[in-house]
Amino acid sequence: MTTDKTMKAVRAGAKIGAAVGAVIFLVGGIAPGFYFGSHGAVIVLSTLTGGAVEPGLFVRFLVGAGAAIGILCAGAFSVVSGLLVGSALAYFAETITSLVSDTETARDARSRHIVVRKHKKISQARESEIRSRLSFLDTWADTIHTVAIVGSAAYETGEHGSDIDIVVVCTERGYEEVRNAVCDREIDEALDRTSGQKIEYIVLDPSTTEDLFHQHSPFAYAMRHGSVLRDDGYLRTLLNTGDPRMPGRTHFISALYDTILVQYYGSMQTAEKNAKEFGCSDACCREREGCHGLPAPNMLATVIMRMLYITLPSRGYMPLTKADVIAFAKQVYGDNSAEIVREVAGLLRSGSPVIYYSDQKRLKRFAPSLFREVLSIIGFKQDLITILKDAARLMRGEHGAIEDRQFRQCVQ
Repeated sequence: MTTDKTMKAVRAGAKIGAAVGAVIFLVGGIAPGFYFGSHGAVIVLSTLTGGAVEPGLFVRFLVGAGAAIGILCAGAFSVVSGLLVGSALAYFAETITSLVSDTETARDARSRHIVVRKHKKISQARESEIRSRLSFLDTWADTIHTVAIVGSAAYETGEHGSDIDIVVVCTERGYEEVRNAVCDREIDEALDRTSGQKIEYIVLDPSTTEDLFHQHSPFAYAMRHGSVLRDDGYLRTLLNTGDPRMPGRTHFISALYDTILVQYYGSMQTAEKNAKEFGCSDACCREREGCHGLPAPNMLATVIMRMLYITLPSRGYMPLTKADVIAFAKQVYGDNSAEIVREVAGLLRSGSPVIYYSDQKRLKRFAPSLFREVLSIIGFKQDLITILKDAARLMRGEHGAIEDRQFRQCVQ
């Protein structure tokens, strides 16, 4: 199965190969093209006239045209050859890299036992209730591969404030339309306070879904162990492509880059400053005029939870729900840390509008050690150094100095 990542590598290789071919042509291809083109023109004229060619204006014109065609052909040959060679090399390099990555992941999987907590599946009555709320998706049934419930709702273990997490995997042609329909639905349900428990929709296209399964991400495990409401065979095929393994370094780097670093280096530092200025504790704020808690309390809690979805899987523990995260954190980090994780989960469920600095400090005692563990899992190599530098440049507002091209374009 060719992934978007492979196709991007092939396209990049083609561009580089074409550029190299053009440079080779400019350096050493013009003279041969000129020589063979003009010489070929003379040979053709000699054959047509049946003897030696006498110099003249018409002959000179044809020889010049032959030289130009020779140069053009040499340039086209160099560029096309470079494009083909570059594409082939990029394809084989990406294939070998993927094989090496899979080998390393398999070796990790063999050396560590993957722990997944057992959960009772959702009841038929609850499943029917959720199906009824998702009936609006029937309009786009022919453009949807899979609909599944993941997280605590898939096992009816959610606590007060827990969301119903729904994954919708679309076909390529239906992705935009379904995503827009789901967005409209979320707005309608947010305005309708009688709609019931909040539903969080995750709409994916096939390439993103396949990458998640290829990397053996925790999200792929959540789908593997979730409750499937609809599937045209697409998810079943993914589940049968290979045994589940430990996530590899590729996934951990992606998770660090996409979901943690910007918040950890940017928003969290701002939050720390605001917390010191505007909040202390619930008690002192009641006695202090103008004191209020820190807005967006989920920020630090979200970062901690996302880091746990790196550190726990790296140790062989695959959480499917927040309750799993708490239970595994108790085994790995001890009772005190588990209490902090329990508080983190509570903050994420409650939707509390504020957090106080005293709470912020308590959570932050746990966060730096997790972050250091994340860095040690990934390995402090050049690509990680680049990511850290880019995050720091983003914080300083030096957007033009960001090294990663796609990240720089996104920021700008």
